Amino acid sequence: MATTQVPSSHLIRPYQLFDDLRKLQVNTLILESAQPVESLVFARVSDPISLAIDQFRIHNVISLPIYDEEQGRFVTIINVLDMVRFLMLKEAYRSLSLPDNSPDEEKVRIVEAVGAEIRKLYYDTRIEDLISSVAVGRPLRVYHPTDPLLDALRAMGYGTENVYSILVSVAEEKERAEKDIKYASIISQWDAITFLLKSGAVNKDGIKDLRAKQVMQCAWITFHKKDDPNQLLPIAPEKSALVLSITKDVSALAAFRIMAIHKVSSLAIISHADGSKRQLLDNISASDIRHLKPENLIDGFLAVTEFLKKLREHPPNPISCDQDTPLPEMMEMALKNNVHRVWVIEKETGSPIGVITLGEMLSTLVGVDGVMMDG
Repeated sequence: MATTQVPSSHLIRPYQLFDDLRKLQVNTLILESAQPVESLVFARVSDPISLAIDQFRIHNVISLPIYDEEQGRFVTIINVLDMVRFLMLKEAYRSLSLPDNSPDEEKVRIVEAVGAEIRKLYYDTRIEDLISSVAVGRPLRVYHPTDPLLDALRAMGYGTENVYSILVSVAEEKERAEKDIKYASIISQWDAITFLLKSGAVNKDGIKDLRAKQVMQCAWITFHKKDDPNQLLPIAPEKSALVLSITKDVSALAAFRIMAIHKVSSLAIISHADGSKRQLLDNISASDIRHLKPENLIDGFLAVTEFLKKLREHPPNPISCDQDTPLPEMMEMALKNNVHRVWVIEKETGSPIGVITLGEMLSTLVGVDGVMMDG
């Protein structure tokens, strides 16, 4: 395991934006971005895990509201990282470890040995089991159209949980927003970033001048093929600073296990662990779990680059910028290219040195966890 620490500038929290946002309600964002209630993609607590994965894949979403028919309300939102953690930490998947250069016959034998258990996990296990095992302690807050917009934006910042979306009740009375959740709209980080760009809020002095080097995660840890995904990280996993990466020969299954164990939603795929030679080849994210099912489980043994090649019709093209790129430009790059993160490349060497997610963009602009953050 290799570790690289890239110095970064002081992280600025531009409070100039707060006065404008304090005047607005969640309804402002709903009118701009949210989909009609009838189009809400969701699942039920009694549905099988396979249905949730199908919903993620078919509708190309990374968050899924979960409805409890007995209670008559939505009870939580699960996301693709929850799914990765639920599956990859099960004993059936943990047993899918093989020595380097194992023959294909051995891979087939291992898959057949645990295949029945994994199929049961997909098709017989209910979503309520996922909720009880990995989403415990994440209570669902349902917003009302009259709630402060700033609170809703902060909820999707890069806090202690990966909150990619929030639910907004359509109940007319605010007091019934939590109890009467038969219908709701969903708002994502994507919608929030789009709104902030369209509103012109990010063009204020002190905000438009923010650079990638002031916002990015920059402590770089690389897993090699020989490394154990379970090993402790040499740096405390503070989400505001940590980037995990893998070399191109690491298997897709190992990549998903690293995400599950260390609770990260994406891994950079690099050519070399050495910082001076390191080149960004691609990235694998928790959303790619949508394409690994019992029927093609053997593909999980492929090197991660080969696994991703089977999923995509186009060559890998990870979206990147240099360390001096302005924050508004990074936001536009993410939206234009339909990605949730922008990688930061050092000008002089072309080596990746950091990453900025949609959540970090929001946190930088509005703070996180309901607390105003000053520079």
